[in-house]
Amino acid sequence: MLLTAYIQWHYTRALTEMVSIGKTIVWFLYHFFSISILAKTLFAPFKRLDEKGGRRLQPDVLAVNIIMRVVGFTLRFLVLLLGLLFILLVVTGVVLVYLLWIAMPALLGALCIAPLLLFL
Repeated sequence: MLLTAYIQWHYTRALTEMVSIGKTIVWFLYHFFSISILAKTLFAPFKRLDEKGGRRLQPDVLAVNIIMRVVGFTLRFLVLLLGLLFILLVVTGVVLVYLLWIAMPALLGALCIAPLLLFL
């Protein structure tokens, strides 16, 4: 009776809770790295620093604005890339743990029976 209850829990409730925990971690990382905000403001100037020029085109103002946009793009892109990398690592880890969890009872059973086969 205890074994059947464990097997039922192992293959039903534990698996759904594992997926739920994985989703929660991905949600946290998505919001921690502000993926949507970084994607929307990818080309914005760094810390919104830009120069306001007059009516005529001023090369120094244009240069500062371009540099601030390049710096902003670089920093946002690196943080975005880092956040997506962490999300990918977590998803890969959850899938591996999920597959290992499914196979674990069979693996443990095989590990318990294998030494007995040596004495036959």
